[in-house]
Amino acid sequence: MWATLITVSIFGLIIGNVEAGPKHLPSYITACKRNDPELNKCCLEQARIALPHIVDGDKRYGIPSFKPMKLEKVSVNSGNLKIDLKDIELYGLPDADIQDLAVDLKNKLLK
Repeated sequence: MWATLITVSIFGLIIGNVEAGPKHLPSYITACKRNDPELNKCCLEQARIALPHIVDGDKRYGIPSFKPMKLEKVSVNSGNLKIDLKDIELYGLPDADIQDLAVDLKNKLLK
């Protein structure tokens, strides 16, 4: 579960600004059109294509290697669950399977 959430987050950092256009995206990502009725499907496909490139890092775009992914802090506060983690390393990101993705351009959210 964490690997999938983190994969989507990484993808969001790279393509989150859909209107930026192809000139700002790595060659392995094709920009999705913001008014496409199948925007979520397009972004999901691009996330799946980009994942193998992203986990190895891409110096041209300032993307570090995520083998392992190192995080200084992760906080979860949802209902009765509160977790604070520090200095963690996540393994297995290259094997992540992105099953779903939802883009909310109005609120600048990627789920």
